Amino acid sequence: MSVLRLFLVLLLAAAVQLAAAQSVGTPFGQAAENPSLSAVGDVAGRYGLDESHWFAGMAGVELGVQAAVDPFAKADFLLHYSTGLLEPHHHEDESAAVAADADEHEHGAGLGVEEALVTLTSLPGGLQASVGRMRSRIGLVNVQHLHDFSFVAYPKIVTGYWGEEGLAVDGLRASWLAPLPIWTELVLEGQKALDEHGPDITTGGLNLFLPFGDDFGLSVTGFAEADRHQHEEDSAEAQFGLHGFGGGFRFKWKPAARSLYTYLLLQGELHGRTLEEQSYTGFYGMAEYKFARQWTAGLLFEQAGLPAEQEEEPTENSASLSAAVSFWPSEFQRLRLQYDHPLSGEAEDQRVTLAWTFIIGPHKPHSY
Repeated sequence: MSVLRLFLVLLLAAAVQLAAAQSVGTPFGQAAENPSLSAVGDVAGRYGLDESHWFAGMAGVELGVQAAVDPFAKADFLLHYSTGLLEPHHHEDESAAVAADADEHEHGAGLGVEEALVTLTSLPGGLQASVGRMRSRIGLVNVQHLHDFSFVAYPKIVTGYWGEEGLAVDGLRASWLAPLPIWTELVLEGQKALDEHGPDITTGGLNLFLPFGDDFGLSVTGFAEADRHQHEEDSAEAQFGLHGFGGGFRFKWKPAARSLYTYLLLQGELHGRTLEEQSYTGFYGMAEYKFARQWTAGLLFEQAGLPAEQEEEPTENSASLSAAVSFWPSEFQRLRLQYDHPLSGEAEDQRVTLAWTFIIGPHKPHSY
């Protein structure tokens, strides 16, 4: 059924493209009637070092339709099809594969709307507003789509605290660019959880960017999250409180004279979240270095307290170290080899992943 739905979406995208190619009008009308259509695909193979097992296949496809509505607004619609191949729960034995297929949506696999929003870009006073389904701007990584991240999987503070694919919910977002000497942005979001019994979420954030000459830049972010949770047993009872917080930084050195050949990125975040009356905190730190025009290398260290399966031990401490090397044959393809080594838990989590990402069409960069 999922394959059929994916085929129908591809057929619909082709029909839109055909209609756009035949349209005529004013120059702006042509731009409005010819949205940017794109596809981003991820193919991956993984080798587990515990029992020498491996598997490979299509990990996911993102289909995008993006365009300016008029000079004052833009629209972004992104559909994502995931096979769950690179999710932590994925198993390759046949019985587990059958079970995973039965509840694929529970684990983030299947076809879904990743983003569908309209943004008003020209409001007075430096304001912007967005409405629809969007990725919440909590920290630095959550707003990024996975193929834009420097490693094959999100850090555990994203998947463990906010959802297998991060926090993406329906709601409103307002942002204000303050008239200050340094780039300062205030963000306020009001969001409705997709789960029927999930919380209504309100987040507030502060983002700063400090340039140091032409070659260095530092981004700093902080956020707080509060929610009003409606209890399943008694729909009239609701509790409102601060249940999440976090902050992070991104430092980038990119010499203007050699921007095509080298850069150094240092990034880290700390998140805290209350889940089922239990508080958890975690962090990650990463470094990425571009040492040639088509090559980068990176390290990721992460440690997080996560909900444990045993009730007598509510917190499970997880730490790991990942190393990745990426090669770009062109700007439309990327090959990445990554090794994940656990620093806690059992050695069965050791794995090597080879991932190939390709882009079809004029895929516009996501904001981050």
